Amino acid sequence: MNSIEILYENDEILIINKPAQLAVQKGKNIKKSLIEVLEENMKKKVYPVHRLDMETSGCLIIAKNKKAASKHSKLFFD
Repeated sequence: MNSIEILYENDEILIINKPAQLAVQKGKNIKKSLIEVLEENMKKKVYPVHRLDMETSGCLIIAKNKKAASKHSKLFFD
């Protein structure tokens, strides 16, 4: 689980291939989340721009800072 496939990266975001059965964020009965794995690997805080259900695999946008998270969330949901 410590290896997450990065499909695209720039100064603001990562686009990753989220595997099924991996929660994006912490929650009840979640041993390790995607965000925790990324933060451990990158040694910095990251922010999900959107979410996918734990059972769902697919592309997920992760922002590298709060400003980028806000910017890309607006683009994603407008």
